[in-house]
Parts: sequence; structure tokens; C-alpha cells
Amino acid sequence: MLGGGHEVEDSFDPCFTDAHTVSPSRTSTPRLLASASSLRRRCRPTRPHRRWAVASSSVRAAGDSALIRITCGSPDHLQHIQDAMALTATKMKQPTMATRLAAGCTLSLELVMKITAIGLFLLVLIASCPVQIFCSSSYGNETDKLSLLEFKKAISLDPQQALISWNDTNHFCSWEGVSCRKKTPLRVNSLDLSNRGEIPLSLGHLHHLQTLYLSNNTLEGRIPDFTNCSSLEILLLNGNHLAGQLNNSFPSQLQNLLLAENNLTGTIPSSLANITGLRGLSFMSNNIKGNIPNEFSKFVMMELLAVSGNMLSGRFPQPILNLSTLTNLYLTLNHLSGEVPSDLLDSLPNLQELLLGHNFFRGHIPLSLGNTSNLRLLDISNNNFTGIEISSGFFPSGIEHLSDLNSLGLDNNELTVIPSSVSNLSQLAVLGLYSNKLEGHIPSFVNLQMLQLLVISSNNLHVSIPKEIFSIPSIIAIDLSFNNLDGQLPTEIGNAKQLVSLGLSSNKLFGDIPNSLVSCESLEYIAFDSNILSGGIPTSLGSMKERIRLSTQNEEEFSLKFFNYNVLRSQYFIIFLILQ
Repeated sequence: MLGGGHEVEDSFDPCFTDAHTVSPSRTSTPRLLASASSLRRRCRPTRPHRRWAVASSSVRAAGDSALIRITCGSPDHLQHIQDAMALTATKMKQPTMATRLAAGCTLSLELVMKITAIGLFLLVLIASCPVQIFCSSSYGNETDKLSLLEFKKAISLDPQQALISWNDTNHFCSWEGVSCRKKTPLRVNSLDLSNRGEIPLSLGHLHHLQTLYLSNNTLEGRIPDFTNCSSLEILLLNGNHLAGQLNNSFPSQLQNLLLAENNLTGTIPSSLANITGLRGLSFMSNNIKGNIPNEFSKFVMMELLAVSGNMLSGRFPQPILNLSTLTNLYLTLNHLSGEVPSDLLDSLPNLQELLLGHNFFRGHIPLSLGNTSNLRLLDISNNNFTGIEISSGFFPSGIEHLSDLNSLGLDNNELTVIPSSVSNLSQLAVLGLYSNKLEGHIPSFVNLQMLQLLVISSNNLHVSIPKEIFSIPSIIAIDLSFNNLDGQLPTEIGNAKQLVSLGLSSNKLFGDIPNSLVSCESLEYIAFDSNILSGGIPTSLGSMKERIRLSTQNEEEFSLKFFNYNVLRSQYFIIFLILQ
């Protein structure tokens, strides 16, 4: 019998390493016991981890049965030892195992097996250092569990009881929101507590944590120090109440960092550039000032840079031109000014989404605009851009090569002509041109069979409505209001089966409302006010009458909500991507 109090380390230190030096076929049982005892003594701690106490252990073989008795030093360790023994029986391919809990903290396990010299030797090793070999290698460092329990204890608000499973009944790898790596020793590598209430700052002890989702909570105060999370690759802290200055309290191997929708202030620290492997960085919707540091040119792997919705100022950030791997660049809603570099897209050949809207950029639209075929979303609205001379096609002649472009926002600039080349963008779904100085004709857009949203309001157009736009099968919303459009409403309006919103207010349209409007089965919002339409609402429109009001010399004032087209503009639905 092996007995006496001994401690085993809470980490994997394989006692089986020297097992091959003993030949069970030529060694007596006493010598096996002595060898096992010697191996047990060699199972010494090599690192200063937390220890587990095993007060005593024994193994007894009788016939085809073996009885293992382990007395643990604390009831807290009982489940781990029991699980370790079950795992041992499985590894030894012994399907029959009975366990019973004696008084206090004594666990007895009976395995029905054919006892051989090697079998007895394995049982002796099990009894000698069970936690070290099996529990530790299977369940990982107790530090993870204790860190999580400390974290739970510090939580003052958990209305959804998200952490109710965090207790000693279940192994911590099965707790809600906790994921562990598959290989042993099991360590916490992912913690997802999105929408889970307040989170304290005690997560820095999870050294093997790889992903941490703390989105949409009520985290307050400064950003916790994550530098000790040496394995952390993905950190999402968006949608909280984190305040204070942005600082570099992140591990150097981080790949994706989302700090959007907080209350962060100050400037962007240049030390962030030390995280050279960063691929995705977002701190949209904060109160960050200054500009992009020059050191950001070190981000040779950067794919997403999202700094929209801050107070960045100054010229276009020149370090961005060195980020040749960028696919998504979001600079909207800042105070940036000056001209955009003409070689922007030459420097960023992989760019797919470019958002420059709501700044103070001026000058010509970058000449390199047509030199990339990857661009699918472009928003340069609400700036002071001007077009290129009409003789050169108004826009760069290469714009027709943007074959994947899905959304084009050119609102609130000083553009004067709608380029005919826009009609070649066959994948375009959103086209925004409101509040410019557009004159001349409206293209038929007949080739834009994917178009869903067309907004050309608040311009100086003096033409009739092109009937072809109502034959675009995917069109959902059209806003041509606040122009000088004349002529009658085309009867082809009834072809727009998917049309939800139609805004034609404040023009010079005349004549009757066509009966074909009744064929617009999806129509919900219509604005015809401030025109010179005659007659009343056609009786054929039936129940649609309640949704149509006219404002003419003989009719009451029209007031109707127009469909907010920004709802459909994908550039305002910025989704942080975990770039793979």
C-alpha cells in the first residue's frame, strides 16, 4: 500500500516518462510498487503553480478486481480527482467502473479488469499521482478557474444570470461563455460575455486566453490592462462606457481590436504601432482627437482601419498610404480636411470599402479612383469635392471599371453633372447624389438592374422623369424631390413592383396621377406635394388613398413621411469583421 500525505503540482509533469525503464514481464509486484513509489517521488513541482493536496492513496488488487482509494485534502478537489479516474478507466479501455463516495472526502473506485503486471503498475501510478497525470493534463491550470470565479465574485449586476453555471458542479470549460482549447492541458482560450452586464478587471490572469468578447456591456472606467493576456488575439470591447485616454494596454500579439462606441478621449498613442501584427483596428464613435500617428505605417498586415465618428483633424493621414494590405478604410464623420491624395487607390490596391464622407475634403475626386477593380463601397459624401472637367467625362474615365461597386455615396458635394459612366456599374445597389449642383439630364440607369436606392434630391435638374427607372426590378426607394422636374408622371411607374417609397415633392410635375400606380404593391410612402398636379386621387387606387395626399391649389397640405434612405445605405451599417 502506498500512503502518506503528498502534494502534486497543478500542471502536467508526466510521471509516465520513466515507465519504460521498468519491464513488467520480468519484474515482481514488489519491485513494481517500489518503482512506482520512486516515480511518485520524482513527480516534483517544476513551476510555482498552485498545488493540489492528496492526503493519501492506495491500490489493492484481488482477483479480477482492483480497488483504488484516494483521500483528497479538500472537498473542492474531489470532482477533479473523480473525473481524472474516469478518464483513466477510459484510457485503459475498462468499460466497467464503479465509484462511491465514502465519508468526508474519500473516493473509492473499483475497476473490473484482468490484473497483469503492467495493469497493476498503471494502477499504482494512478494512485500515486492521479491529479498530476490526469486531472492536470486534462483540466489545465487551476489559475484559469480561480480567475473566472474571482471575476464572477466581483460582478455586481447579472440580471440575465449569465454566470449561473459558473460553479464547482461543472468543469469551468463547460461554463456559459467559456471555451477551452481542445488539446491538454485544457486552458481557457475564449470568453464571450456579450450583452452580459458589468465586467470587472480581473481577466488579465488568463494567460492562455485567445479571444475575449465583452461587447455591449456596461463596462466603465478605463480600459483594463490586458498586457498579461499573452495569448490574446481578438479583443472586442465595443458598446460599453469605457472612458479615459486611449492607451496601449494590449498584448503585442493582438490581431483584432474593437473599441468602438465608448467614451474614449485623447489622441491615438503611437505605441499602438508596436502591435505590428494587428489586422483589424476600430475605435469608431469615440472622442478621439488629433490624427493618425506616423508610426501606423508599420502595420504591414492591417486589413481594416475604422476611425469614423471621432474628432480627428488635419490633412489626410499620410501613413495610410503605406498600408497596402488594407481592404476597409473608414474615416467618415471627422474633421479631416485638405485634398485626398491622387494616388490613394494606387497605394491601396486591395481596398474594397472606402468611406470618406462627412469631412471637409476638397479638390478633385482622386484620379486613381478608376484604377482598382476591387472597390465595392465608396462614400465621399458631404465634403467639398468637385468633379473633373466635363470634357474628360466628369468623373475619372475609369469609373466604369469598378465592376464590383455596390454602393456609391456622392451626396452634398459640388458635383454638376451625373456621369453617364455610372450606368455601367452593373452591381450598384445604392446611388446617393442628393444636395449637389447637378444639372442636365438624368441617365436612364437601364443597366443598373441591381439598383435598390436612388436619391438625386435637392439639385437643379430641369428634365422629365426617365420612365426607365421604374422598370428596374429591384428598385425599392426613389427620391427626386426638390428639383425642377417637369412633365407628367410616366405610366411606367406601375412597373416598380418592389417600390416602397417614392419622393417627388417640390418639382413642377403636372397632369393626373396615373392609375398604374395601383400596381405598386409594396408602396408605403408617397410624396407628391408642391407640384401642379391636377385632379384628385384615382378611385382605382382603393385603399391606397389613405397613403396619398396632394398639395395643389385645391387640395389640403400634404405631409407624409418619406422613407429614410439612410436605412438602406450600407456604408452607415459598419460591421466590424474578424478578419481571417
